[in-house]
Amino acid sequence: MNAREKLEKLTHAWYGFGLFSGVITFLRNGFGFFSLFIAGASVAISLALTYFFGRRLLAKSSFWRSFLILMSVLAILGGTLSIGYAFYRGAWSIGALIQIALTSLGVYMNVRSFSVLTDASVRTYFATP
Repeated sequence: MNAREKLEKLTHAWYGFGLFSGVITFLRNGFGFFSLFIAGASVAISLALTYFFGRRLLAKSSFWRSFLILMSVLAILGGTLSIGYAFYRGAWSIGALIQIALTSLGVYMNVRSFSVLTDASVRTYFATP
């Protein structure tokens, strides 16, 4: 698999994560108007950001690649600390477990992003004009 295909696959995975997290947010918050609005807004923002960053990466923007590497590292650290705090706090409800699972999935997605963005073939892709 070449670098462009890896970046496209990563972008598609982020689209899926955005949709999935929006549905989980909606189900977790209940079936009200505000819940629908918040979930819809989060999905729209997530898809828009994914589209923007995906296009920048495919256009070989080294600035955005570096920015996303930094953001993925910060998200991994923040998500891991959040999960650790949730276990330390010990509030064991279904909502808390769902949040821990969703945060864990977010950490996984950021680890995957870091792995793809620092891959040797992807670095070469950004180095070529």
